[in-house]
Amino acid sequence: MEIEIIKESEVVFSKRGRKANADPKDIEIFKSVKIGQMFQIKEMGINSEMKDQKEIANHKAKVGAQIRAIANAAGWEKVSVKWTNNGIPCVIRSGK
Repeated sequence: MEIEIIKESEVVFSKRGRKANADPKDIEIFKSVKIGQMFQIKEMGINSEMKDQKEIANHKAKVGAQIRAIANAAGWEKVSVKWTNNGIPCVIRSGK
């Protein structure tokens, strides 16, 4: 085994072993949202072909993580993701 001693300040860490990639266009859209506003993202909704509850739960978790990554990149302090009965994510910007 070979190791290399490095300074912690020289390393960029990511959560869970990978760095989220947020589309710059999505970041700009999120930057235009004011605190207290809510919007839905129909294209990220649950596909009608998804029937298995585990698959649906995994999809919701994945979409929620993507939305939070975009909100973080846009400089939001707080974001909330709620799902409609039709399986569409609604995003709420709150905080300062």
